[in-house]
Amino acid sequence: LRPASLRILATSATREATNAQELVQAIFSATGLTVEILSGDQEADYVLQGVTSDPAIGVRPVLVVDVGGGSTEWVVGNGGLTQFRQSTKLGTSRLLEMCPPSDPPTRGDLARCRRVVANFLRREVCPRLGPVLASFCRRRACLIGLGGTPKTIAWLASGQKPEAEPPTLLRRGQMGEQIERLWGLSSRD
Repeated sequence: LRPASLRILATSATREATNAQELVQAIFSATGLTVEILSGDQEADYVLQGVTSDPAIGVRPVLVVDVGGGSTEWVVGNGGLTQFRQSTKLGTSRLLEMCPPSDPPTRGDLARCRRVVANFLRREVCPRLGPVLASFCRRRACLIGLGGTPKTIAWLASGQKPEAEPPTLLRRGQMGEQIERLWGLSSRD
């Protein structure tokens, strides 16, 4: 099979790169393909479109959190329609640059990271996201985590190998257990 078309989509790292145009030109020179640099809103829209293409999910309220390396997209959808979207400049790599842990990481390192995330959420996300979630009249939104970090935690919690599809449902406690376990490992482990 051959694809009908090819697209190259770039996200946070390219959006913020000082040499973004050089990168785009180098890719075009090597492949003949044009790179589309997505805005944070476009990235969030694609995230919601992908998640809600599953009919079981598309009909219910969802909060999708797409954790990348340099950014996290927050999207609320209901019945496949976007109710809220926000791209924030906090991802896994950026957080670890802001709070470099010891090797092995300590409980104090984890506490510091959690404080940074909590303060960031309180300042940058909750003021806009909270009212949207409250508008669902006590209906619960299904929380969906995307990206490498949530996927890795899901694999670890399930005991499956990374080649397998990650589980579709995790309890909050399972996530917390894996975060605690991972945080205690050294870089050698």
